[in-house]
Amino acid sequence: MAQQLPLKLRVDIRDLWDGSSSAVKKSVAALTETLGQEITPEVEWQALWSETGDKFPQKDTFVPNVVMIVTAWNERLLSRLENDIYARWTEQLLEALSESKNKVVKLHVQPSGPTPDRPTTEWNPKASSFVIKVPKAPPSSLSAVTSSFENDFEKFFGAKPKEEAWAHVVQTETGSPAVLSPAAVAAPIVSPVVERLPTLEMLQRPEELLRTLSPHILIVDVKFNNGMIVVQCSHQASLELLAGYLQKWGRKNPHSSRWPNMLKVEMVDSDYAFGVQDSLLIHHADDRRTINPTIVLAFVEGILGYKMVHTSGGYWVYRLEKKFV
Repeated sequence: MAQQLPLKLRVDIRDLWDGSSSAVKKSVAALTETLGQEITPEVEWQALWSETGDKFPQKDTFVPNVVMIVTAWNERLLSRLENDIYARWTEQLLEALSESKNKVVKLHVQPSGPTPDRPTTEWNPKASSFVIKVPKAPPSSLSAVTSSFENDFEKFFGAKPKEEAWAHVVQTETGSPAVLSPAAVAAPIVSPVVERLPTLEMLQRPEELLRTLSPHILIVDVKFNNGMIVVQCSHQASLELLAGYLQKWGRKNPHSSRWPNMLKVEMVDSDYAFGVQDSLLIHHADDRRTINPTIVLAFVEGILGYKMVHTSGGYWVYRLEKKFV
């Protein structure tokens, strides 16, 4: 296995996966302590790299993505075990584990092929083991992976049994019985789902995390004193589209032989992380004349779909709940 993998992957496997202080080891230990059953993840590294490696042009994101997926699986399962809402499901899991003759339950991590486009998980009753299947697709966000596993966990032991039909009979003022539908009877109060914060190792690199993270936040700040518009956004592609549009259709300066755009549009590197651009500067190329922000504001709302949540003077704050593809 290791001899056929690129050097960077072998180093990352050693440090991020096999390391005694790795996020995977910590989450496995916590799960084992709560479950009372040792679970050992086993990754088919060579098969995963052969099947999905082309989706990771930067090799240093491959192993962290696998670490994120497996750690998210451990954390999601641990969260279910700690919540009384899933008491019946937990009983089914414990029954399945008790039937296993294996002292250590395996968690096999393997490629899933061309479909689906998200990580999936299942219980293999014949082998008494868990399976995580990694798709041949770009990395999913942590929230998407967690949501996917939550749905898959529900299907581990077949579909949920349907509730038996029932009705409440009450006595009316006339003395005749009346039947109340289930909807007419107050539903039992259930405890909220217990959530767990992700570990640092579960989170993607900033350029990947911000691309899929929602909501997206965008701020338009008009500097009237120096004729500049500053647009800040957590979603770089939004800024790139706005910048590209303004540069393409910008009015040319007739007073210059080179005919540059009258407005200068500049993307600015983020101070938070390397490889991220989170600001856009728009200003006149040759003077400090007052700049009109209305086209920018209309573009932000009409094209990008952001919704304004606050404004004060020349300052607008926007929010976008949906995720861009």
